[in-house]
Amino acid sequence: YRDHPECDIIINMTTSGDIYATDETRVLHVKDLKPEMASYDCGSMNWLNFGLFLNSPKFLEMCGQVFDEAGTKPEIECFDPGMIGNAAYYVKKGVLHTPLHFQFCMGCANGITGTVKDLLFMKETADRLIGPGNYTWSTFGVGHSAMEIMYTAIALGGNLRVGMEDNVMYAKGQLAESNRQFVERAKRVIEEYGCEVATPAEARELLNLPQRTCSV
Repeated sequence: YRDHPECDIIINMTTSGDIYATDETRVLHVKDLKPEMASYDCGSMNWLNFGLFLNSPKFLEMCGQVFDEAGTKPEIECFDPGMIGNAAYYVKKGVLHTPLHFQFCMGCANGITGTVKDLLFMKETADRLIGPGNYTWSTFGVGHSAMEIMYTAIALGGNLRVGMEDNVMYAKGQLAESNRQFVERAKRVIEEYGCEVATPAEARELLNLPQRTCSV
C-alpha cells in the first residue's frame, strides 16, 4: 500500500488478538508493519456474556512502548467510562501521549449502553479527565443503537466508525451486503447535517498523523 500513490487510506490494525494469542503475539504485526494506527483497548471486561477480554496493566504498558517504537498512534477503544480513566492514568505515567484519539464503543454487551445520554457522559468524562483539545474522538453503536449513536456523534462534532465488524444488520431485518453500504449511509447523513466527510489527508491532520509520502 505504501508504494501505491493512488491508495492513501490510513491503515489501522487491531491488537485484540484471539483466545490463543499471548500479549507478545498481539503486537507482533505492529512491530513488523508499523501501521499508522492500531487499537489500544484500555481495560478488561466480560465479553458478550461468554468470555473475558483481558488487557492487563502489564500488557497496556508494553503495548504503549511498542506503539512508541513503531511510530503508531493508539486508537484508544473505551467500552465504559472507567477505560477513559485508565487512559488518563497512562497519560500521567507517560505510556500514552496527548493528543489522544478515543473510540467510544457503545452498546456492546457488558459495556456502556448506546444512548444519547451514554455518549454525552463518555464525552463529558473525557473532557474532565483528559481535557478539551487534548483528544479527538469517534464512536459507533452496536445493533439497535447504531443510528442513535451516529446522529448524536454528528451533532456533538465527533467522528464515526462504521462497518460490519460492529453491525452485520444494515437495518432491522436487513442483512448488510458490504461495508460500503455503511460508509455510503454515513456519508449521506453527514452531508445532510451540513458537514463534510474528511479526505485521508484531512483525517491525518485531524488525528495529528504525518502526511503520507510515496516511495515511487
